Amino acid sequence: FQVSLTSGSGFGSGFSISPSGGTVSPTTVYVRYLPTALGGSSTVTNTSGAQSADVTVNGSVTNSPQITATPGSLTLIAPSMGTPSVEQSFTVSGQYLGGDITVTAPTGFDLTTTSGSNYGSSATLTQSAGVVASTTIYVRYLGGSASANGNVDCTSTLATTQQVAVGGSIAPPPNVSVSSAGLTLNSTGVGTPSPESTYTVSGTNLVGNVTLTTGSGFEISTTSGSGFTTSLSLAPTGGTLAATTVYVRYTPAATGQVIGNVANASAGATTKNVTLWGDVVAGGGGGSSSGGDSGGGGGCTSGHGALPWFLLILALLVPAWYRRRA
Repeated sequence: FQVSLTSGSGFGSGFSISPSGGTVSPTTVYVRYLPTALGGSSTVTNTSGAQSADVTVNGSVTNSPQITATPGSLTLIAPSMGTPSVEQSFTVSGQYLGGDITVTAPTGFDLTTTSGSNYGSSATLTQSAGVVASTTIYVRYLGGSASANGNVDCTSTLATTQQVAVGGSIAPPPNVSVSSAGLTLNSTGVGTPSPESTYTVSGTNLVGNVTLTTGSGFEISTTSGSGFTTSLSLAPTGGTLAATTVYVRYTPAATGQVIGNVANASAGATTKNVTLWGDVVAGGGGGSSSGGDSGGGGGCTSGHGALPWFLLILALLVPAWYRRRA
């Protein structure tokens, strides 16, 4: 409690009033409560020599300090042991505060008010006129053990501590899968795209996009008949890439067989290569996943079908040869 002779100013723990002719005329004393607790009582003691008179005073806090933190829990997954997880966040705010809000991370976690930088074990949110505006707190799991759990504590003088439960674990390793080890693509001529051949690519536990790259006259697309290029980027959903069909074609710059590949890569995952064999084949050609030539050429379809004509020609020519000899 504090007292003053002047409303609105001059408050302190006490003061003196000088009598005039042994008399102190009626004087107004202003009292206020400056709480260090949510309620309390005391006395204002008025003394002069051996004489005293006490005035009992009671104080209470109408609006107790309040902290709000939401959501109440976060789940964080580190990609590997010793590698921090991607951030998760919550917001904290306060009103009727008697001090700043301190936000403290449990062991195995750190936090920041600036996404991506300035991580530490705690952060201080400065109050102004008893208020801390809604502030985003970014939390990550450091990946120092297979799993960890704890609470981020949000504290301030006289306020009830608010906690955000955090759980951290190590994710299974990212994985990329392809449906074929190799494709054969046959073109009918230089500069002419081959028929398309396909394979599928998928992924689990991914922490980034799956990138597909190729070269040496080969092109890829996720749309049959269009959109062909030498590189693609496929975005997973929730760490999973559903089986996606990839169309591949060969556009030769010269004759002769060319060997290349499509590299299917993602952060932290083993790159999976699909080997490509490209060739120029007269009369047409197709693509297959077995490396075989699925195209055919023109001309005679059976050598045996030409045999009777050959014998007929011999029967006509041989007698004429003998007559000329005779």
